[in-house]
Amino acid sequence: MSCPKEPMAAAFPGFPYEFQKQMLYELRQNCRQSIQDLCKNLKMPRKVVTLLLSRLFAGLIRRNTALLDFEAIGFPVHVFFIFRTDNLRLVRSLLESDINVNSAFQSKKGVFLADAYFTCLGSVYDFEEKLAGVGAQDISFFHVTEESVKEAFRA
Repeated sequence: MSCPKEPMAAAFPGFPYEFQKQMLYELRQNCRQSIQDLCKNLKMPRKVVTLLLSRLFAGLIRRNTALLDFEAIGFPVHVFFIFRTDNLRLVRSLLESDINVNSAFQSKKGVFLADAYFTCLGSVYDFEEKLAGVGAQDISFFHVTEESVKEAFRA
């Protein structure tokens, strides 16, 4: 199976691929920048930028969100958990409601990857026990010491 050379072509018909990539890069760097700044950074006319933005906000952009400095707000321990479960409902409920979970991903076979931040290492073990209590199995976790790339989309 081959990958498409221009994966965004269906979403942005009529726009050059390089422009599409640059637009998404600009929005991922700062989704709150003004249209005037976007036009300047993209070197494109306001009409073109406004048209593409309207298409993006018509269903391609799910939401605008903040990237938090977890260490600065008191959550310096960054951990990835990987585990499997047959009890999807309870595990999803825990992942969606726990303040420590930043994001979680599920494969088709009930394997989860959860990205979480904690105040101390003891909280990591407490969370591991919570996971086991709702049916998670084969739980492993990995302490992140440095983020190499964060929310990057290269233009």
